[in-house]
Formats: sequence, C-alpha cells, structure tokens
Amino acid sequence: MELGLSLRVDKLNTAIHSAVSEKIEFLGMELQAVPPSVLRPPMSEKAIRARKKYLRQKEVRALEFRNARARNRRILGLKIFNHV
Repeated sequence: MELGLSLRVDKLNTAIHSAVSEKIEFLGMELQAVPPSVLRPPMSEKAIRARKKYLRQKEVRALEFRNARARNRRILGLKIFNHV
C-alpha cells in the first residue's frame, strides 16, 4: 500500500488482532471484516432438501433425455433397415 498509493503506514497502530471484532479507520471510512458465515450463511434444512430435490430432478431429466435419444436412434435404424 505504501508503494501503490504513496501512503505512509504505521505498522504498530494499524495492526489488527481480530479483524471481525475490531474496526479500523482508513481514509475517513470505518472498516470491519465480517465472518464468512455472514457472507454465505449455512443452508437451512429446507434449502438443503430443495437442492437435493432439484439435483434429483435434473438427473432424472438427463436420464430421460439419453433414453429418448437411444430410442429415436433405434427407431430410425429400424426404418432404414426396413427399406433396405
């Protein structure tokens, strides 16, 4: 920071021991870190169930799509074979 912004930083006064509980003043702004659980809170039980349901449905749709492609290829192959 000293090189990029040409600022003099006093390392003794700017040391942060606990970024979550302590605040610092910087360029007239008060800065404080937040714990990761605030930025990305843990998923609720309902959200976990909904996500599992969505992933299951996505898997079933993919399987049905693969089966439909195989069925269509087989039908097309039979049509071609019948005309030979």
